[in-house]
Amino acid sequence: MEEIKPREYYSVKELAEHWKVQPRTIQREVRRGEITTLKVGRQFRFTGESILEYKLRNRIRSKF
Repeated sequence: MEEIKPREYYSVKELAEHWKVQPRTIQREVRRGEITTLKVGRQFRFTGESILEYKLRNRIRSKF
């Protein structure tokens, strides 16, 4: 997957592949309320904007 585009929608699988984590990790963040989602039927969808906001909130600043 290329860079996250704010006006696009992404599935759990797409986001997990992009971040190189298991889909379960994404689902855990959803349950904790860390990532804003839309539920379409039985599946979650993420806006690119909500993903980018999550990344900014969770960025680690290096002391080096």
